[in-house]
Amino acid sequence: MRLRVLGLAGLVVLLFFEQQLFSQNLEDAVRFSTPQTLGTARFVGMAGSFGALGGEASAVNSNPAGIGVFRSGQFTSSLTFGQSKNNSVHYGSEAEASMGFGRLSNFSVVLSEEADHPDWEFVNAFFSYNQQSMFTSKSKFEGVNNQSSLLDLYFLDVIEDPDVTVESIPDFFPFGAGLAWGAYLIDTANGEYIHANELHGQTQGREDQERRGIGHWSFGVGGNYRDKLYLGASVGVSALRYSSTSTYTEEMPENDPNTFMTSWKQTSELNISGNGFQLKMGAIYRINKYLRMGASFKSQEFFKLSESYTNTLEANWEDRAQTGAESPESLNEYKMRSPYTIGFSLGAAKKKLGAINFDVDLVDYRALQFSSMPAFPVDFTDLNNELSSTFKPRFNFRSGIEKPIGPYALRAGYAFNQGIQNTTLFDRHQFGFGFGYRKDLFAFDIGYGYAVSNVGVRYIHFAENINLAPSQYQTEQQQLVLSFAVYLK
Repeated sequence: MRLRVLGLAGLVVLLFFEQQLFSQNLEDAVRFSTPQTLGTARFVGMAGSFGALGGEASAVNSNPAGIGVFRSGQFTSSLTFGQSKNNSVHYGSEAEASMGFGRLSNFSVVLSEEADHPDWEFVNAFFSYNQQSMFTSKSKFEGVNNQSSLLDLYFLDVIEDPDVTVESIPDFFPFGAGLAWGAYLIDTANGEYIHANELHGQTQGREDQERRGIGHWSFGVGGNYRDKLYLGASVGVSALRYSSTSTYTEEMPENDPNTFMTSWKQTSELNISGNGFQLKMGAIYRINKYLRMGASFKSQEFFKLSESYTNTLEANWEDRAQTGAESPESLNEYKMRSPYTIGFSLGAAKKKLGAINFDVDLVDYRALQFSSMPAFPVDFTDLNNELSSTFKPRFNFRSGIEKPIGPYALRAGYAFNQGIQNTTLFDRHQFGFGFGYRKDLFAFDIGYGYAVSNVGVRYIHFAENINLAPSQYQTEQQQLVLSFAVYLK
């Protein structure tokens, strides 16, 4: 059997480890840049389609020109309750996992003042908190794999690198093969490397839990020019908090004669936090008494992020006590710029008939970029070049309708977000329904949103040179939003 000797990793090795984590950063960057329809009940009930209508608290984040549409002050607060669910098929076995959530999704204040100017009708100020993204999610994959094991990947890492020795395995691969080595899942026999599941047949599984979200605070101003042109701009600051726990497992058949290992699991913990800064501006123009068109621009959001990452591995055996290993804590700090968004809208509104609106957004994911921080001087050039060359602009579409019936209002909407190829962001459809009641200076609204992605393909671990079949994967999310508004005269 082998001799276990620990050594010190050099600078080159440490930089190599950091490079290995960049693919995870890429997936997170897509996640952090993907728009979600969150906020007030009215906004969710119309699937976020308000670009040319304005005068709605959460819609201001899509087109700040909506600030200029308000003709009175307003206070709004919203609570969101819901559930996310993920369905998967892995080697023919179906699995389902769900997680509930509840949080404050919007808080906003509008101050409106008639302008002391012959051409400007109103000048308004706006302050809000809006939930920009929610990462509450749970997914599960499980099936019998007779073709491969994650240990195959770790085994190839060791034998294909000519610079690796038995003494340096933990230093070269502290988050993967080094843990398997430390837990005796990779070993030596008769002068050759072996691993504990070379003939496969195990029940293979992975469970992921994601938590937290992005909260966005914004301050904006807007104006109404002759009831013809509405202009607005805002400055926003975001707080990003993301935590994920991934547990990968392999469980051998009972009394398997090919191995003394009965099961093993690897648990990964990732935490990312930081703040972002963004500028937005927009305009709404009344073509005639009823018809309106809008345009908006959202700059890239400039994030500064801190990240920590750890792995632990445990193995169970027939002939020995449990073995295990822990990775060091990987720390990183970097900057990320999200894509910019250009939006166009067309809407119509008449007091007794109601309102209808259509939005189209262009999201340019080619603008997504990373850069290093002084304390962690890593070269992102290759990654950024790959992003620019492989990512393409994506289009998102929203439509919504509102019908007043006396003091009541009925709402419905549909939205489509285009996915990104070669990522876990699939095409997504969202349906909204809502009900509202307004009496004098008070309003109460209920909104319901249901979102479902297309069925896509996902690999439960990195699988280059490994015969691993892709898994099918689909996400669903439901949310119920309760909003209360007070109008200030």
